[in-house]
Amino acid sequence: MKKMKNILPIILSLFVMVGCSSTKSANNTTDINQLFGKQWKLIEVDNQIVPENSKAGFMLTEDNKVSGNTGCNIINGQFEKMKTQSIKFSQMATTRMACPDDINQVETKFLAAINSSNSWKIENGVLSLMSGNTIVAKLKALEKSTGLTGNWELSYITGPRITFEGLYPQKKPTIIFNMADSSASGNSSCNSYSVPVEVKGNKISFGEGLATLMACEGDGETVYFQTLRSVKSYKMSTDNNTLELIKDGVPLMRFTRK
Repeated sequence: MKKMKNILPIILSLFVMVGCSSTKSANNTTDINQLFGKQWKLIEVDNQIVPENSKAGFMLTEDNKVSGNTGCNIINGQFEKMKTQSIKFSQMATTRMACPDDINQVETKFLAAINSSNSWKIENGVLSLMSGNTIVAKLKALEKSTGLTGNWELSYITGPRITFEGLYPQKKPTIIFNMADSSASGNSSCNSYSVPVEVKGNKISFGEGLATLMACEGDGETVYFQTLRSVKSYKMSTDNNTLELIKDGVPLMRFTRK
């Protein structure tokens, strides 16, 4: 009986250890799929708390694209998934709007954090970007949206008498909506681009944006941008997986959620 009393505290401590381990497993994740399809909002950079009203953050997609905002400027680029929790950002481009000093400070630190990070972890819903063993930035996931937010691929476009496959024989255009900073980015089938977006109800309009300057064959890119600027409204399917961009009741473009 005395031996049983001595063993009992050990058994109880083992249960506590198992419980803590289970909680840790539930609160921590290394599944890289957890990075995708979320709008990550910057909450801390270089040990500095970021103001709640800041637009700084980004979205990562399964095809290794990055789109987001520094708090003032739009950013676009790519990343590599090196190993399970290793990551490397590259080819980052930003617009060049002048920013107030306080916002500029966040922008400078955020871009430096992105460029220096080489690994990541998620704990309790917070994404930490790491440089070695140092956390250089923290971001939290905004609530998932079933609306425009996300990554879309073009499946139909009105316009010249050229087949869809003729316009886009190699690669279909894509668009990624980032409603947190009223912007969209993607690929025209040739160049990466970013544009401002204004949405009011079912009304939508796209402003003048920026694009890389690769030479493109055919008319696909020109048709895409001209049509995008003509759009006045949008409609989504009941399952939220099909998006139509419309002018005067006529669908000009159709996208499928990726």
